[in-house]
Amino acid sequence: MEPNVVSETPTETASSDDDQSDRDRIDDWAHYLVSNAEDASALTFADVDGAADARSFLDATDFSSQTIYVERHLVDECFRQRLCWVRWTENNIETDYARILRDADVACEANAQVAVTYLIRLPVTLEPGQINSYSSGSGGGPCPRPDDATPEGNAS
Repeated sequence: MEPNVVSETPTETASSDDDQSDRDRIDDWAHYLVSNAEDASALTFADVDGAADARSFLDATDFSSQTIYVERHLVDECFRQRLCWVRWTENNIETDYARILRDADVACEANAQVAVTYLIRLPVTLEPGQINSYSSGSGGGPCPRPDDATPEGNAS
């Protein structure tokens, strides 16, 4: 089965993990699916920029035909992460990100990390139990397209 590909910008929220002890540190990578409104309404957000937009994004999701893929990464504070693409099959979800250096006028600490969470709306209904494989990649420079993706404007 051909994977599906989405290249639209998701909702992103960020929070600092500077105050966490080693015992409380979050995983470098976490991911899960939200497949119904009840689970979406149970999600909570830290008091950070983008939290209200994230809630609105979830509230606007039609779970009869859509699923939210939640993916969290730790990112070096002096970089930002841009979602390049996401693709999926009935049992696999893959993402790829570009790692971009922040502007010189943005304050950051060289060895600090921040947690960045993406809420990605997929135009398909998926159940959490049916996905048995997740993968995510990241690279510098412009966003690459997946090998099997059809470039925009050339769809058949």
